[in-house]
Amino acid sequence: MALVKSRFLVAMTGALFLGGLFFGCAGTRQEQPAGSEASAESVLGVGQENQQAGSTQGEEDVLKLLGISEEKKPEETTKEVVQKSEVEKLQEQLMELKKSLKQKEAQIADLKAKLAAKEKEISQLKSAKPATLATSVTPMGKPHPPSPEFKVRYQDALAEYRARNYETALKLFQQLLATDPNNTLSDNCQYWIGECYYGMGKYDQALVEFEKVFAFPETNKAADAQLKIAYCYYRLGDRERARQELQRFLDNYPDSEYVPKAQALLSQL
Repeated sequence: MALVKSRFLVAMTGALFLGGLFFGCAGTRQEQPAGSEASAESVLGVGQENQQAGSTQGEEDVLKLLGISEEKKPEETTKEVVQKSEVEKLQEQLMELKKSLKQKEAQIADLKAKLAAKEKEISQLKSAKPATLATSVTPMGKPHPPSPEFKVRYQDALAEYRARNYETALKLFQQLLATDPNNTLSDNCQYWIGECYYGMGKYDQALVEFEKVFAFPETNKAADAQLKIAYCYYRLGDRERARQELQRFLDNYPDSEYVPKAQALLSQL
C-alpha cells in the first residue's frame, strides 16, 4: 500500500507540473476565461468537485489514467499457502492411519488363526484315546519290602526325574515296575511314571498312569495321584472335570498336605 501511495504522489506531482506549464504558456497570450481554467482542471481530474467527492475515488482515477493498478496484498497469498500446507498435513495423517489400520487387521487375523489352531488341538486331545503303556503290570497280593538293589535303582530313577531328565527317569521306573510290581515302592514307581509324562506335557497319558496308582493295595500315593488327575484335566482344558476331581480330592483326603493347593486351584475354576 505504501508503494501505491508513493506512485500516487509521483503522479500528482507530474500532473501539477504539466498544469504549471499549461498556465505559464497561457500568460504570454491573452487571458482566458475562467471557464477555460476549470476545463483544464477537469481534464486533469484535479477539480474542486472531484476532491469534494472523496480522495479515494480521485486516487483511483489518477492511477487508472497513468496505468497503475494496485498490487495484491501479500497477506492473502501467505494465507492460501498456509491453508494448503495444513490440508496436505491432514492428508498425510489420514494415510498413516489407514496404513496402521491395515497392519492391525492383519495382526488380528493372525491371532484368530492361531486361536482356531489351538482350539482344534484341544478338541483332538479330548477326543483321542490315551496311549497304553509299553509294559502293563498288575500288582498281586500284599506288597513286600523292596530289595536293597531295588531301593538303589529307585533312588537313581528319582534323581533323573528331579534333574528333569523325564525320558530317562520314565524308562528306569518302568523297568523297576516290570521287575517287581508287588513291593512297597511299586506304587511309587507307578506314580512317578505319571509324573514323567506330566513333566513332558503328555497330560492324556499322565492321566492314565495316575489312575493306575489306585490298583495298588495300601498305596500311600492315592492322594497325590488324585490331585494330579485334577491337574491333568485342567491342563487338557476340561475345567468342569477338573473341578469335580478337585472336589473329590478334598472330600476323600481332607488331611492331605496338598489341600491348600487344591483349594487355590478350585477357586480359579
